[in-house]
Amino acid sequence: FSLQCFFVASGFERTMPKLLALAAAAAVPCAAFVPQGALRGHVVDETHNIGQQMFGASPSEAKSTGVFVGMVGIGAAGLSMFAAQQRRKTARRVTTLEVEEAVTGPKATEWPDPNKRYSASVPFLLHPKQLDGWVGGEKGFDPLGTTDAIPVYLMREAELKHGRVCMLATIGWIATDLGARFPAEVFQQVKSTVAAHDYLVENSFYMSEMLGVIGAIEVYGLWLLFKGWGGDIKREAGDFFLGKNFLPKDPKQADEMRLKELENGRLAMLAISGIITMAQSHPDQTWPFI
Repeated sequence: FSLQCFFVASGFERTMPKLLALAAAAAVPCAAFVPQGALRGHVVDETHNIGQQMFGASPSEAKSTGVFVGMVGIGAAGLSMFAAQQRRKTARRVTTLEVEEAVTGPKATEWPDPNKRYSASVPFLLHPKQLDGWVGGEKGFDPLGTTDAIPVYLMREAELKHGRVCMLATIGWIATDLGARFPAEVFQQVKSTVAAHDYLVENSFYMSEMLGVIGAIEVYGLWLLFKGWGGDIKREAGDFFLGKNFLPKDPKQADEMRLKELENGRLAMLAISGIITMAQSHPDQTWPFI
């Protein structure tokens, strides 16, 4: 039984019948080359005697060799038949399983898989374990799987920066469309937010000054980013060391405030995208584009 298991496991079972049949076919004709001069009732010619003397085979040895070769051939043929029979049984078992699966259909897998942890915010995706320990990480919100390839520190830095910019942009866009202006005369001539950029570039230098201020903030932010990511300074992602005194002293409540900032930033990114789309497609209208 162990020998049979070895043949089945190693894949030798498929080739063994051919090998054994070949051995049997090769062994049986070998008896023709055994000297027959020693057999009773046979006449041995001189040529055969010379060959017999050259091989040094006595009559008794020749007879024993013929019997041995015949037994080897019979044994090889028997093993070949046995292996072929086992192969047919295995083939019948596989065929039966295939028929059963075709009739009943494949077995249904349990979903959700109890052995896997799924995202709380996107329940058909797996929970990104790299978010554990971060604010909002318990919700597992990473539908694009970006944190699988990029460190969470860099992704959170970018998300907070874009969220804060979009929150300011949403408020500023709505306020400008509703009529709010800076005191200078050049700002009073701006008709709408969507036209403000081109008008101020052509009629003032304020946009150049604003670009310089934004560039300085970006350089400072990049310096903080790489220092904090590399561990040179103790800094959380998105921390500009401004306004932390307004956070609650309780760590749990402080994390709740950080989560609110994160989620409001995500909402603002969607909001400003919709506002800009509507403003470009309806340039004669202002917010709320009714």
